[in-house]
Amino acid sequence: MNTTEMQYQLLAQITRHINQLPRHHSSTVHLFDSCNLPYLIKKYCKHNRAANRLLKTHHAIKGIQMEEEKPKMLETFRDGFKEMFNGEEELPGNAVELLMHFVRSEDKDYTSLAFGLLADSRVNFTDLVEMIDDVIEKVGTCPEADRLAEKIRVMGRNREVVDEDMEMDFDGEEDEIEEDDDADASFLSTDSGINEFEVEDLAQEILIHILMMSLLDKNEQLICDSIDFIFKTSESEFSLDLYQKYEITRLLLAYGTTDYDEAEDLDEILMDDILEAVEIKMKPRKLEAFRMFVKSLEASGEDSLSDDTLEILMHFARTDSEVDTIDTVVKLLLDKDVTTIQYRNFMIEMFLMEYPEPTVDMEILIQKIREMEEADDRVFLSFVI
Repeated sequence: MNTTEMQYQLLAQITRHINQLPRHHSSTVHLFDSCNLPYLIKKYCKHNRAANRLLKTHHAIKGIQMEEEKPKMLETFRDGFKEMFNGEEELPGNAVELLMHFVRSEDKDYTSLAFGLLADSRVNFTDLVEMIDDVIEKVGTCPEADRLAEKIRVMGRNREVVDEDMEMDFDGEEDEIEEDDDADASFLSTDSGINEFEVEDLAQEILIHILMMSLLDKNEQLICDSIDFIFKTSESEFSLDLYQKYEITRLLLAYGTTDYDEAEDLDEILMDDILEAVEIKMKPRKLEAFRMFVKSLEASGEDSLSDDTLEILMHFARTDSEVDTIDTVVKLLLDKDVTTIQYRNFMIEMFLMEYPEPTVDMEILIQKIREMEEADDRVFLSFVI
């Protein structure tokens, strides 16, 4: 069996097991995402019908769940944001920047949320002037944008009246700017007594949802802005669960910004960061799965190992750096009946020979394989002679 044949055998096993998985069960959505299966299917078996059927079903169920979650998420963020900045002289610059990113997402729910919060909050007039084009674009189609436009108009008129009656206090203006800079020092930070972590978590989820939508729309400018915003707010750690929920690795793989001059490899950097975090998270789960597999193998009472079983064992041995995993595989190979052809097809001797610090059991297994090969050679020669 050559490498290609081995890969097809493994693919056949995957296909069979995929068809045995439960369908239309909403309880499996988080598990599916936590194993990073959307990315793995896209990268390694995008032409496999069973895998793609499963992914399609997963998306259908998750899409319904996300639509049901969104109104509550928006309401909770709106109420928390208002309470968080209640009594503030003005919204800090980073909070304004966050809301304007919501506006530019082109999602009507996030746009309405952001314009409504800006209309109901105290905002520096300079910040309002900078967003005037975005506001005008939505006037007439978004009631919250209409309210914000009226607020800007009234504030502008009041400033004109004040400018006519008194000179500008430059010292006071400098002090005000310094306050704004201090407010920008941390992401959505405030001294209010509410659970600001919940507000930050929801802000993070909205940001990652916007990144997901920008990838689906292939909006490269918004992709870059979203990733850049994520990196700028890195002091608030983004949850790996959110990256997996919105399938960012799968979408980056499919719709990255490789041809976009302003991307500056941001998509690749984010992809590497997520995959590294996934690997760290999945390591104990892989070890647990391996132990369960070995336990079921020992309970079966089978003396021999099938090619499928051997393929799985050697996959664990080759991909897991834990010494205990490799030792367990070696002990199984010593205890079970494995043929010379299997040892040869799965290149087990070569794997053992290349291991940096072979154990005593490894040396014994190498010797066993060589003795089996010599015995087979003697049998072959006896027939020839």
